[in-house]
Amino acid sequence: MQLPLGAVNSKAFATAISPWVITMDALEACRSGDMLPRKHPQGLKHLEVSDNKNYEISLQADVIREGRTVTICRSSFLSSYWTFSQYIAQQSTSCCGLNPGDLLASGTISGGGLGANGCLLELSAPNSSTFPWPDGSAGGYLKDGDVVQLSGKTNVQGLGIGVCSNEIKPSRTHVS
Repeated sequence: MQLPLGAVNSKAFATAISPWVITMDALEACRSGDMLPRKHPQGLKHLEVSDNKNYEISLQADVIREGRTVTICRSSFLSSYWTFSQYIAQQSTSCCGLNPGDLLASGTISGGGLGANGCLLELSAPNSSTFPWPDGSAGGYLKDGDVVQLSGKTNVQGLGIGVCSNEIKPSRTHVS
C-alpha cells in the first residue's frame, strides 16, 4: 500500500520513541551560544523568551527500502523553530496537562540548505506524490516494509542521542 500525498502526517502515523531518553540537565553540556533563527511569523507574546539559545545536536533521517539505505535529511537542532521552553509553554497554555517525566517532541526540524529538509512533503514537487531520491531514482512516499531511521548525536563526548527506527507495517484489516 502506497499512501497518497496528504493522506497522513507523521504525528499520527508510525510513531516511535527512541530507547534513549535524555534529560534537560544532560543536554546543558551541548547548549550552544548560537541563537535560534528569527521567526516569521513571530510567535505569540507568551512564547517570547529572553534566552533563545538552543542545543547543538546533529540529526539525520534515513529510509531503508528493499535493503538500500537512502539518507533523506541531515540537519541540526540549531535549525529548530522553537526552543524546549517554548514547547512547554505551547503545551501548558493549550490546557494540556504536563507532569514530571512527560515526553516532549520537537516535531520536524528542517535546515536551511539542500539535503536538510526533515519532511518528505518538503522534498516533493508541488502537486506530486513523488520526489527524487538522493540516489537519482524516483521515489514515492513511505511504503509497507520501509524502515525510517532517525539518529542524533551531540558535540559532547559520551552524550549520545542514539538511533530510533520503525518499520512501516501493512494496515490491519477491519473485520465486522
